[in-house]
Amino acid sequence: MRQIARGAIGVCCQKVSEAEALIAGGVQDVLLTNEVIGATKLARLARLARRAHVSVCVDDAANVAELAVAARTAGVTLDVLVELDVGANRCGVAPGEAALGLARVIAQSEGVRFAGLQAYQGSAQHCRTWQERRAAIAQAVAKVRLTLELLQRVGMEVPLVTGAGTGTYMLEAASQVYHELQPGSYVFMDADYGRNLDDDGQPVREFRHSLFILATVMSRPVPERAVVDVGLKAHSIDSGMPLVVAVPGARPIPEPATNTA
Repeated sequence: MRQIARGAIGVCCQKVSEAEALIAGGVQDVLLTNEVIGATKLARLARLARRAHVSVCVDDAANVAELAVAARTAGVTLDVLVELDVGANRCGVAPGEAALGLARVIAQSEGVRFAGLQAYQGSAQHCRTWQERRAAIAQAVAKVRLTLELLQRVGMEVPLVTGAGTGTYMLEAASQVYHELQPGSYVFMDADYGRNLDDDGQPVREFRHSLFILATVMSRPVPERAVVDVGLKAHSIDSGMPLVVAVPGARPIPEPATNTA
């Protein structure tokens, strides 16, 4: 709600349960930047559209049909975006003809409305250098433009192109292709984003870290090592080890591997 108060038009999330919590909290525009499957979840999603503006992504025609059934049952019209694979090689259809075909399926289905394109390049967010991020987004923008031109050539209106993240949002904004930006990690600014470099080769300076874990030293067996009561159950290390704040020179070290065979 603080983001919305400062000008954001809504909030993105990944799961129906998250959308339910956001709408219950007063958010009136929610985009599920993911595919949703299963009759129970689709029914819950459709019911949410009675209370707020809800959009969802698709990359499969069968999923469009399921969404349409759920929407008609709930008496609503769901906004549906075609998700493009713009380089992350995760979800999404290929740009161009595949995207056009799926957009046509949506446009011809009762209960859903073709609302535009989801074009989020997630793997570019943590490319370390500015040059790497710029090159990745340039490729993503080219794929979006190709798809837009094809859709417009056959007379299909594209109300929205949405995407971008904390690591690249300025590049998508400068492209003049995107109508909407989806940065979110900037709110907490995790340690790995802090390792990204700006165009001058220095660490990015736009945002500050705002999420911290309070730890207590529970053992100091030797002067150069302290053991704290925070481990892998308190934070993840999939993007590297966390930072130690306000202790000059301190750095976390992973526990040695153990053989449990």
